[in-house]
Amino acid sequence: ISWARHVTIAGYLLFSSYYAYTKRSQVVVFPDGSIPVNFKRENDLIPMERTIRHSVVDKMYDLKMDRIQFALTRSLVALTDAPPDASPKMREIFLTEKSKSATCLLRYLQSRHGTQNGLHFFVDTINLISLLFRRVEVNKSYYAYRACLTNDIGASRLMAQLLLDQE
Repeated sequence: ISWARHVTIAGYLLFSSYYAYTKRSQVVVFPDGSIPVNFKRENDLIPMERTIRHSVVDKMYDLKMDRIQFALTRSLVALTDAPPDASPKMREIFLTEKSKSATCLLRYLQSRHGTQNGLHFFVDTINLISLLFRRVEVNKSYYAYRACLTNDIGASRLMAQLLLDQE
């Protein structure tokens, strides 16, 4: 469960940012048209809320991410860490599959952008994955902050369970 909690939110941030990028939005836009922290205007957001609303959409524009790059990046996010209680064999499988996905992504980006530029885009994509996991921590902090101030944690029970390890 801890592996799923760790990877699910990072995958969610990647998906929501990619979806916003495909809709040519500067902020995260969900398929139903809503945006995160939609109860406040942009100027009234605290820095943490602004980070959540914008997520990593700007990075998607920098990477010029397409569907194939998105799918390969998503697989790398899912394979970032093996579950803590995984057997050595399972950890080996995770590392093997992660290596295959990373190699595939590198080759794809090099064929798309050229050898040097492809390598640059690959490094930027790996940095994006690191950024996603740092943003997971920002989301955890925000939901802890909201829970302390407002007691409206029930409105987003799933996020609370995923981020705050509440059952």
